[in-house]
Amino acid sequence: MPAEAEVCSDVGLRVACVVREAAAAAIADRGAFCIAIAGGSLVQMLGSMAAIEGVEWDKWHVAWVDERCVAHAHPDSNYGAARTAWLAKVPIPSAQVIAIDEATLAASAAGAERAEAAAVDYEQRLRRGMTEGVLPRGKKAGMPLFDLLLLGFGPGKRPPPTPPYHPLPPPSPLP
Repeated sequence: MPAEAEVCSDVGLRVACVVREAAAAAIADRGAFCIAIAGGSLVQMLGSMAAIEGVEWDKWHVAWVDERCVAHAHPDSNYGAARTAWLAKVPIPSAQVIAIDEATLAASAAGAERAEAAAVDYEQRLRRGMTEGVLPRGKKAGMPLFDLLLLGFGPGKRPPPTPPYHPLPPPSPLP
């Protein structure tokens, strides 16, 4: 992947190429590719990958870097958007796509309790669905080491917040 800034005329195509390259490298190295994605326009860009030949979709494992505690059919669901724009077009085995469990959402209380129950369930399902043979863990605290994290930029043109264990300098003001 490029180490410098890059200007391109077709961002979607470039994202698809970077993802394809990362997937091929991971699959060649250990036989699996683990990606965690945000929603928004990124899933549209991934949807364009359906036309790319030679992608070993059966070796892909998909998770989310963020998700809302809503049903998959809800317009705010990143999984729902990904399913429509991308996942329905490619043969990634459904067991290798780990989304928030709608049953957990329905069975949980509202608000913070609902989000906490969904997060605990999601972590357990990630650990079961992405074993260390598929998704390596770091030496410190056993954190997952995804092959690629695709983070989007929201309306404020800033990336989503980073976890508290990953300090970054504050963003500079936008023009």
